[in-house]
Amino acid sequence: MERSKTTESAVFHFFYDSSTRNQLKAIDPLESYTKQLLGYLSSVNRPCPDRTVRAVKLFYGPRERRSDVEELSREAFLLLSSIVPGAIYLIGGLDECESGEVTQALNILVRLLEIPGSKVFISSRDEVGVMERLPRSTRVWISEEDTKEDILLFINKKIEEKMLERPLTESPTVLQSVIQELSTKAGGMFLWVRLQLYTLWEEFFNDHDIMIALANLPRDLDEAYRRCIGRITSNRWVYADKILKWACPAPKLDTNKIPTSSFVIRSCSNLIVLDELTGYILPAHHSVGQFLFNEARRDKDDPLSSFKYEAAELELGELCIAHIASTNLELYMQSSSNAPNWRGSLDARLDFSSAIRTIVPSLLRGFVPKAKPQLTSLAVPRPRPSLDPLDRKNIFFQYSKDSWALLTRGMSEKSFCWDRFLELALKPNEAWQLHPWKPISNGRSREAHFLGLFG
Repeated sequence: MERSKTTESAVFHFFYDSSTRNQLKAIDPLESYTKQLLGYLSSVNRPCPDRTVRAVKLFYGPRERRSDVEELSREAFLLLSSIVPGAIYLIGGLDECESGEVTQALNILVRLLEIPGSKVFISSRDEVGVMERLPRSTRVWISEEDTKEDILLFINKKIEEKMLERPLTESPTVLQSVIQELSTKAGGMFLWVRLQLYTLWEEFFNDHDIMIALANLPRDLDEAYRRCIGRITSNRWVYADKILKWACPAPKLDTNKIPTSSFVIRSCSNLIVLDELTGYILPAHHSVGQFLFNEARRDKDDPLSSFKYEAAELELGELCIAHIASTNLELYMQSSSNAPNWRGSLDARLDFSSAIRTIVPSLLRGFVPKAKPQLTSLAVPRPRPSLDPLDRKNIFFQYSKDSWALLTRGMSEKSFCWDRFLELALKPNEAWQLHPWKPISNGRSREAHFLGLFG
């Protein structure tokens, strides 16, 4: 929830995550808006209607009874919206939902706009039918024609960068043909342009081949992706098979866990990118994941036949659980950078007399002199900390700790780490906070841990 800088109106927002396209529902923004509205009322010390309080307790309390879109909108969302006048509601990615879910969501937004002062901003592709359902709305249309100048600037900028790596051609005519063909056939797709430029620089080394490639450019992103997959050689597929699977379902991915970023990106035919701001390996665009995991588009003997989103997500989750289970957490309790050296005493000579006393007859043992201990002080220095400030194990441990619960939604008893999963999920861990939920009332018992899990 935000506030408008110009009108001070409350701004509530929801964006559909395209990486979970098969799970997107019309009720998702309603639940999010309801939560944001409740938080807003609390922040301004305004009471919540008793009717909504009862509904929220019914839908989300200990005896949870899931509501449908109509019930939640009637008993909570629209009722709360009516007491927050002038609010602005942003919703993005509506076109990622199935058509039935889109229709339900638009029907609720129509009713929302009947509340005086309410405003809605919808960001989506045109095919969702917003104008048909909201005929009096204002449309800001960004057409292919509107992006031509930006596409041309993007092409020239990228070519300048790539020419620093190596000259693509010495012919100004050929270079101008590259600019002309890409700008003409881009169709407003910046990612399509980027993929073609990378392909030209990595695959073609003479003017003749460059001109043939320009005459045979892919028609759309799907064809561009398929060509990228086709260019992945067998020795690089060892990397690409796992990287492409993991990069799409992963909330974030540590670049230090894999080879150099440039090698990894080339191994996946530039379908993934290195986010320079966060350092994470990510799909080049949300449509990459949709393409890789869309089984309906696959041909016979397709190299993507093993790509299944739920399986990839679970595989990454199992890797996280295995890493947590194999980590000696007690070792992390010691800080090698500032801990003192170990000091102690050791016996400096071998105790031969004790050994002899064990083998002589008992009547004669009294004549064997006892050894006097001779202690020598030793100082054992602790290992020096790594010069690399980012400890690889610590980074991946943190990643695993943050992500295991989200990535194991499809876990079953068939998994090789089912027992580890049960132990991790059911055993409280206060020291390392391995769970994304907090025990009820911050208690330390197993019961408090379980109650926290179920809300």
